[in-house]
Amino acid sequence: MGSYIPDASRKTILAIPVLAVIGMGSVLLATSVGMGVSSDSIVYVDSARHLADGEGYFTKADCGVKAPVIKWPPLFPMILSTFDILGIDPLLGARWLNAFLFGANILLVGVLIYNLTKGAFYISILGRRSCGPI
Repeated sequence: MGSYIPDASRKTILAIPVLAVIGMGSVLLATSVGMGVSSDSIVYVDSARHLADGEGYFTKADCGVKAPVIKWPPLFPMILSTFDILGIDPLLGARWLNAFLFGANILLVGVLIYNLTKGAFYISILGRRSCGPI
């Protein structure tokens, strides 16, 4: 015997992944001419390139000397270094990785709201709207 899913819940179940894909597309569209680069981004990409070259978790300091990275966590540069090893520019890899992670966040928050509201369609939409502008 199959379980009955009300139309409102069915709409919510279908809306969550659609919103995640739209979010991913919006990040890719917003970064199509290049991503905003901050000092943190420079350290992440530079340390990823050093990791891919087998030099360790280092970056170039302001004076041009190679220095160990001690202020930033290593996971993001490690993931970016795999892009570099595969022949993909770490900046391009960061763009796609950030788009994927943004979509995953939308999907996970949508599922969380859906489960916390017991699938109530309008409450789920209100919860999504309260998370920020779309």
